[in-house]
Amino acid sequence: MSGRSVKVFLRHWWRAFTKGVAGAAFGWAAAAAAVLVGLILWLFNIKMENAPPWALPLVGASLALLIAIVAHLFVVAPYRAMRMLSPFSTKIEYGYLASAYPRHQFEPQTVSIRIKNRTYLSRVCVVHVMSIDGVDNSNRAFPRFVSEAIIESGETEDVPILRWHQNQNITVCGPVAWGWGGNFVTAQLKYASA
Repeated sequence: MSGRSVKVFLRHWWRAFTKGVAGAAFGWAAAAAAVLVGLILWLFNIKMENAPPWALPLVGASLALLIAIVAHLFVVAPYRAMRMLSPFSTKIEYGYLASAYPRHQFEPQTVSIRIKNRTYLSRVCVVHVMSIDGVDNSNRAFPRFVSEAIIESGETEDVPILRWHQNQNITVCGPVAWGWGGNFVTAQLKYASA
């Protein structure tokens, strides 16, 4: 990783750590702490009659916070930070793709890029067509900008790129990831005549 990637990773790690601990300390970590405190009291046959009334809630809350900190420090925050370095998975789909419109008798084949947000936050995704083999785009015959959308965490978006009738290589750049400089996908497209 470069120095910039390490900085971005650490920034996302800290953000995921602080947000995760704050949210989990009163969620699953509190439930785990309650089970753990109850199990310890039962296993060691500890009686709480002489303890002050605030002792058990304080021990449970402290244990919940400790469990959340350890889980996020070593597992959750690093995983989420790595996903933020490469937030999208992309796949080019082509052929007779399903759409909301009825199919015509001579339906052209469509090329679209399927984008999945792998992060825990919603992300803005911008798709550009960078090049098509064999096409001189010096006069900008096809639009370079294709789409911009906000994709929620875990959601998948299909972005139609173009309709094509020849065998070509299409290189798609998008969505740009801060850590690695971008996702580039090249696909050889072969179509049967309609």
